[in-house]
Amino acid sequence: MQLKRLTTNLTLTLTSTLACLLAIEIFFFLLTKTQKTHPAIIYKTNTPSTTLWCYDNQFNSIADWDLRHDHPFTKLTYLGNIDKNPNLANLPLTAVPHAIEDKRNESGYRERPFADLKEIGAKAQITLVIGDSFGFGQGVRRQDRFSNILEHTLNTGQNNTDTQHIFVNACLPGAGISTISQRLTTCIDYFGHVDRVIYAYTLNDPWRTQKIEKKHKAIYDFMHLRESQLLQTLPAGIRELHSYTLLWFAQRTARNRLARDTIEWYKLIYTENSGWVRTKKKIAAMHAFCRERGSTMSLVVFPLFHALKDYPFVDIHDKLALVAQHHNIDYIDLLSIFAGKQEQDYWVHPKDFHPNHRAHREVANFLLTAISW
Repeated sequence: MQLKRLTTNLTLTLTSTLACLLAIEIFFFLLTKTQKTHPAIIYKTNTPSTTLWCYDNQFNSIADWDLRHDHPFTKLTYLGNIDKNPNLANLPLTAVPHAIEDKRNESGYRERPFADLKEIGAKAQITLVIGDSFGFGQGVRRQDRFSNILEHTLNTGQNNTDTQHIFVNACLPGAGISTISQRLTTCIDYFGHVDRVIYAYTLNDPWRTQKIEKKHKAIYDFMHLRESQLLQTLPAGIRELHSYTLLWFAQRTARNRLARDTIEWYKLIYTENSGWVRTKKKIAAMHAFCRERGSTMSLVVFPLFHALKDYPFVDIHDKLALVAQHHNIDYIDLLSIFAGKQEQDYWVHPKDFHPNHRAHREVANFLLTAISW
């Protein structure tokens, strides 16, 4: 009798355990499916100077076009994706319908023709905006960038004055301080006179030593989450176990490890190495060049949209502030806008951590009072 009772109890326990494990596995299966997102897919259009950056329904900004409805592009050709995943080449447009238009001018900028701007600028106050993908507006419409919002606001409404303002956005994705400084010189030479320069600085702008650059391949820089890169860090054989539960925890652990390594990488950039020393000199030289040409320069520092409630890079912002103070550069730290907030609210997409239209709007509103126009 006791043996029978024991067998019954063991059977019930085993059955309950298996049921719980199955329920957990189903939960993580459903969680994985609901959290599945595609990276931004890039398409060439029938217009040579225009490409489309296309996002799925997790897109957290305002699109130029919804590809499920009418749009002006008769032919779209797959160019690639930000995850560098070759399996996405045949993804249907309906999977990534939210399209941002990347239209370049004759100089390669996401801007109006420079010849037109130069003509208008002869009777207007020109503000040149330099920087990388944050200022470029990756993932947002051109009119939603902080530079475009500032131009519109200063020329209309309650901020309207007798002075006409023209903003020339010469930001380019992936540009480091060397490229950015070259664009500064080229643009000021082209326009002859620029009243103000806004350097939209992001924390990965500095020169990097060979050692630091080598480490870059092992982190994800808080600009994108590349799933192909994340999968490479998972324990060997984890995917062969076919357990959604184990895979979810393994991915979470890997992402936390990547985040920790990324934080260390950024902090390493700003130690007293040759790359950071060279960067400080270049910032000072850019400021000096602006003064020689009769322009004022503001160093406007964007935070990374990561862990804003306990931001790990305050010391880096402090170092940049000291550089600006030492060279009498106007310093504007945008961290004060976003500190303590939820970073996901400002992402373009769960795999694209660039500032969305809300972030650009808040930056524009802040700069309206932070800069003397």
